[in-house]
Amino acid sequence: MRSMWMKIGLGAGAVFALGMMVVTITGAAKDAARAVVHRSLMGAGQVLASAAAKSDLPFLLGGVRVGTIRNLDIQRTTRGELPEVHLVVDLTPPELSSRLEGCVLIPARDGDFNPDQGFRCADAPVTDHATIGSARFEPGALERPIQVGPVLAQDLRRGDPFEARADLGGQVRITAKGDSGELVNFFADSSGVSIRVQDEMQRAVLRLLADSTGASLRVRGDDGKVVRLEANRTGLTIVVDSARQ
Repeated sequence: MRSMWMKIGLGAGAVFALGMMVVTITGAAKDAARAVVHRSLMGAGQVLASAAAKSDLPFLLGGVRVGTIRNLDIQRTTRGELPEVHLVVDLTPPELSSRLEGCVLIPARDGDFNPDQGFRCADAPVTDHATIGSARFEPGALERPIQVGPVLAQDLRRGDPFEARADLGGQVRITAKGDSGELVNFFADSSGVSIRVQDEMQRAVLRLLADSTGASLRVRGDDGKVVRLEANRTGLTIVVDSARQ
């Protein structure tokens, strides 16, 4: 799942990286709000960004394409719990469903959950593995469990509650909430990206809007100072407002 933000698109990925860099360097966001971004977005977001950015995301089984991933949903209701993962896959051809009957899906790479890498099939549930969700195969609505090994399960437990959804070739939506009420909202589609971060007092800490015409970034510091950045084809403008807002 690493270094896949660029698959959103160069412009959106670059602007997002800039926004996170500004937050980190200036210390504008509360530590807890930054932690929400790190623990929740950088995990689920990387997987979902990969899915939404591609017009065709193959579902691989044993290295062989058997269908196309249509939807990908990930959510964690309680901090420290395993996320729930649900896929909807269009089989090509539909007759391949017979090959999947009785199959337990396990990530092709033991240490990484990544739709790009596909899955392998176990004939029965693996005793030391954890079930994190399922894949539904259409047509026919055949549903098979997804399991991960103990090392990957431990890694996937790290994070705050969040809800995330990606539609193939369409949209990515992520909502992440920290223990003290910090909130991160992320939305991206073919037209652009929007990121909004609130601290535990529900104050706007970061707001970023970007599309093909440019980007607008607003960062609020703990001292009340607001930094505004506007970038478009004509250049870059940075304004620092010392008034508390």
